[in-house]
Amino acid sequence: MDLVRKGQAIEGLVVGTDHQTAGRGQRGNTWESEPGQNLTVSWVLRPQHLPLGQQFALSMAMANGVRAALAQLTSHAVTVKWPNDIYIHQRKIGGLLLESIVQTGKLSAMVVGLGLNINQLDGLPPQATSLRMLTGSQQALDQVLGLICHKVEQEYLSLRQTNGIGAIKQRYMAHLLGYGQLRNYRIMLTGEHFSAMLVDVLPSGRAVFRESDGQNRSYDIKEVEWLW
Repeated sequence: MDLVRKGQAIEGLVVGTDHQTAGRGQRGNTWESEPGQNLTVSWVLRPQHLPLGQQFALSMAMANGVRAALAQLTSHAVTVKWPNDIYIHQRKIGGLLLESIVQTGKLSAMVVGLGLNINQLDGLPPQATSLRMLTGSQQALDQVLGLICHKVEQEYLSLRQTNGIGAIKQRYMAHLLGYGQLRNYRIMLTGEHFSAMLVDVLPSGRAVFRESDGQNRSYDIKEVEWLW
């Protein structure tokens, strides 16, 4: 983000580190990674053709790309948990965080951060997993990153195509964890629990749930929590 603000970041720049000391996730959560074992990278993108209010299309595209790459590296089903966490067997293997820079009312740049558990075996939360845990073999980080960049670029470029956003959403929904299933959730503000079916994701990124009374209601990621 500092490079973007200083005008030193061209589109497509990938910045990575072997030892991330202040990783961040959704809702202000921290992302911890064992040094030298995982992928902690950020991309600089300039999707200036995307209108404000439709940035979630980029979030879907990035999640699709990461998911597709992992699907080539494991025989297990890889899914996306709304909005852009990557899961295998209902265990988290990685997540994305997107930050935008808006200038003169237009989307100037976005920095997309990815944390992905690759070779780490110890110290992961009980609900997390890694590629090595799933495959039983050590992974070459540079090769995994190369495949991810290839898949992400394919998705990113498709944003510019006719009906590109529609096709990206179709791929996103096809691998969305819990889509069309009755699950339990909690409203963050009140602590109220409810059962509902995830039925859609809006262009703003809000998820639409069909609740027990038959009504559809939408929530932001900061408003609702999965209870599994």
